[in-house]
Amino acid sequence: MNPVKIRISNNLLTPSCTERFDGVVDLIALTFAGNKFVSTEPVKWKVSVVNGGEGFLFIEGKVKATLKTECVRCLEDAFFEVNSEIEGYAKLKEDVKLPADVEEDECVFVHNNVIDISRFIEGAVCLDLPMQPLCSENCEGLFEFCDHDELNEEPLQTPFEVLKNYEF
Repeated sequence: MNPVKIRISNNLLTPSCTERFDGVVDLIALTFAGNKFVSTEPVKWKVSVVNGGEGFLFIEGKVKATLKTECVRCLEDAFFEVNSEIEGYAKLKEDVKLPADVEEDECVFVHNNVIDISRFIEGAVCLDLPMQPLCSENCEGLFEFCDHDELNEEPLQTPFEVLKNYEF
């Protein structure tokens, strides 16, 4: 994913101050659980950045997207709506101690009043994606013996049904 950078004002360097940002990312392409997902339209995001005192900023918001991948059963296109929560932290200085319940990988650094929030957007999108994407809940998948997608249209009676019109 390309960087998504927000420029904070000097006001946000004061404890308890808040700023709001929003924008779009033209295209997201990511791999999750071995499946490649691509956005089908611009991804919309909104965040609030709050100075939590103690030298860090708290980032929270929402991301909305529609993504496409292959169904794991029939290999047809599968679409997913994502409406997820963005959450993360940004350190104002390297030596800042984060709250005890925050992991270092949930944090980025502020450089010249700029924060790259792409990591938080991508993480939020991934939380809403299935590990085994299906085009529909009742997808029957490919026919086990010949990789033909007839099961989703007209089920065969036996695996040998496809041979009935074959001339030997």
